[in-house]
Amino acid sequence: MVVLKATRLSKTYGIETIFKNASFDISLGERVALFGPNGSGKSTLLRLITGDEEPDDGQVWTDPKMRVGYVPQKLEFPESATPLFLCQVASLGLPDVGNAEEALSRFGISKKMRMRRVGTLSAGERTRLGLACAWVIRPDILLLDEPTCHLDIEGMELLTDLLLSHKGAALIVSHDRRFLDDVAMRVLELAPDGIRSFTGNYSAYRMQKEAELDAQMKAHIHYKREERRLEARISQQMEWFRSAHRSAGQNDFLRAKAKKGARRAKATAKRLERLRKEKVPKPKASESPLMQTTPADKTGVRMILMEGAARAFGSTPLFEDLDLAVSRGDHLGIIGPNGCGKTTLLRTMLGSESLTAGTVWRSPSCRFFYMDQHYETLDPNLTVLEAIMEAQSRGSAPGNDRGKQIQAARDLLASLLFRGADVHKRISVLSWGERARVSIARMLISNYDLIALDEPTNNLDVQSREAIESCLAEWKGTLVVVSHDRRFLEHTCNMIAAFNSGQVSVFPGTYGEWEEHRKLEAAQAIGPAQKQGHTVLELEHRLALLSAKLSEKFQSDEEKVAIEEEFLATARTLNRLRQK
Repeated sequence: MVVLKATRLSKTYGIETIFKNASFDISLGERVALFGPNGSGKSTLLRLITGDEEPDDGQVWTDPKMRVGYVPQKLEFPESATPLFLCQVASLGLPDVGNAEEALSRFGISKKMRMRRVGTLSAGERTRLGLACAWVIRPDILLLDEPTCHLDIEGMELLTDLLLSHKGAALIVSHDRRFLDDVAMRVLELAPDGIRSFTGNYSAYRMQKEAELDAQMKAHIHYKREERRLEARISQQMEWFRSAHRSAGQNDFLRAKAKKGARRAKATAKRLERLRKEKVPKPKASESPLMQTTPADKTGVRMILMEGAARAFGSTPLFEDLDLAVSRGDHLGIIGPNGCGKTTLLRTMLGSESLTAGTVWRSPSCRFFYMDQHYETLDPNLTVLEAIMEAQSRGSAPGNDRGKQIQAARDLLASLLFRGADVHKRISVLSWGERARVSIARMLISNYDLIALDEPTNNLDVQSREAIESCLAEWKGTLVVVSHDRRFLEHTCNMIAAFNSGQVSVFPGTYGEWEEHRKLEAAQAIGPAQKQGHTVLELEHRLALLSAKLSEKFQSDEEKVAIEEEFLATARTLNRLRQK
């Protein structure tokens, strides 16, 4: 049953056509990913569906009996309102809506957080609020624009579970490859000239695109080979004709034979003309930034050593009694819930913030690069080129040729898709994705022993994520990264520091190995006497009961908090077992 249909949609801003002839439909029960590079018009397309913008051509139809829930990429809430008030307002006037308290609980918004002003919430907490406000109306169609951008891993797992249990339709814009693999049933690829549909999740889409590119390349190679063969054949036939014509003299028989050779050459030329009308162009792969780090300098084996390290925020401890050693060549991933102290830990490792207790030692010869998640290290008054030149000057020997430095900076920026006049734009006017690429360019322009990154893939499209991922995976230096991007962590890190209730545990392995370790611990905690298949059914049943209880009235606040905590713990355990 089709519940959403777009027909030949087109949208233009000024003289720039964002996309045209975009047509697709979505049926009830489908979870569809809308995919494309930054700037391709994905958010615009969602706004056309919601009616927040009008198309220049084409039309959108949604089943009038279906309720639409929309979570935009840029969430705007009254700063002084509370999450509970906003969630209640979202459902006003609608029949058969959900309970605001239950919706907030589903997305991990605690009772205490519900009464805080929105202005005090983090970006991840605002995203959870936006999801709760969309969920509370019991939507039949969900439109989600980058819903995982600021969510922590726990939040992404909760969202994944809820989408998998959602009986309606969903159209999702996301660059998170792991998330799309978990939830997408189909991928819509948005391009300037329309939309193409691919069955399956993100990985299936990539395989289809690679197979398609391979087939197109083979067809192009076959075409060029046949073109060269016919050109050589024509040349050979014409040479034979000219030679035969000269030799025939006045001999009518030989002249007729020579003309027959000319006719063969003309026939071959017509075959070549028909072939060229059906020309198979060389396929153009999607343009990705080219990234390559410079070799790290040889330093001592030990880069960072923390012993008995502790840091508190007021009276609240962020981490305590932490022993952590980072050696040359280690790639450490720091993970944990939003607000747990990941950024603080990273900054204490670099010496930007102090410890409450314990010690931290850094190699005195270590040269490090730090990229913060809000790009505050970028001077907004500099141009793109000036920002790169400023970073380059730190690692250049005095007297280096200025002209060569400028050319090197321009070449690097071109590989990161800053070309022509783009290099003279001021940082203050750049999009968040462009600022991310400028920060990456500053990282690549000079030599470092240690690279420290805080959420480096935020605001990057898939092509840019995969480019920086490949670059850092091959880098021989030391890497410390805070990230919620599970695919990125898996491909770049060989050790994990995980926050859990004020403690940080260090796991010597990849993110995938850490996940397996976590699942095993969860299964053991449930009890060895239970069979796992039976356990999943029991947890699903328990989750349904808890969900129903959250909609009821409670005797006391303590009882409600206990139910909320059990609901979240059960959802997490169920998600781990499902992934095993």
